[in-house]
Amino acid sequence: GDLYHGFHSCSGEIGQCVLVEDGPRSGWGQRGCFEALGAGPAMAERAWRIVRETPLPSAMSAHMDAKVAIDPKVVFEAATANDRLACETVRRTAEHIGRGLSLLINILDPEKIIIGGGIAKGGEYLLGLIRQYTAYYTFHQACKQTEIVLSPDLDNLPIIGAANLIFKRKQRCSYG
Repeated sequence: GDLYHGFHSCSGEIGQCVLVEDGPRSGWGQRGCFEALGAGPAMAERAWRIVRETPLPSAMSAHMDAKVAIDPKVVFEAATANDRLACETVRRTAEHIGRGLSLLINILDPEKIIIGGGIAKGGEYLLGLIRQYTAYYTFHQACKQTEIVLSPDLDNLPIIGAANLIFKRKQRCSYG
């Protein structure tokens, strides 16, 4: 299929759609939006907060003690080792992503959603949770059939997307 650009060519800004009232701010200043709740930096901030506020031991605590950044890779590694706080961090992040994807599915009924970016490095562990929460928040049974996959080329995804947009625009100009 083709990418949908919208009437004003500004569609696809799902990252700025608000999921939670009065939530954290995104890099663009939007409160409680998908980006502020489901992106890699949001997961890292959530992990810091959970570790700081919870007396349970966690492999992520060593990063805080050494003043080393907790990033999604650290969270996923700890979660796959059954670290309770890391598992909770991933679960909360997956729930926000699932809620956001369900909005897309309920409105657009896509055949497939491809997840990219740093958060996708959570692999099948994260993907399974995202699928569960997406199905939970999706309204219509048929829409629950939307395929949710990880991008096979995470590192080059932005370049591939930009090249595809340029190619499509050039193609429209040549034939339109």
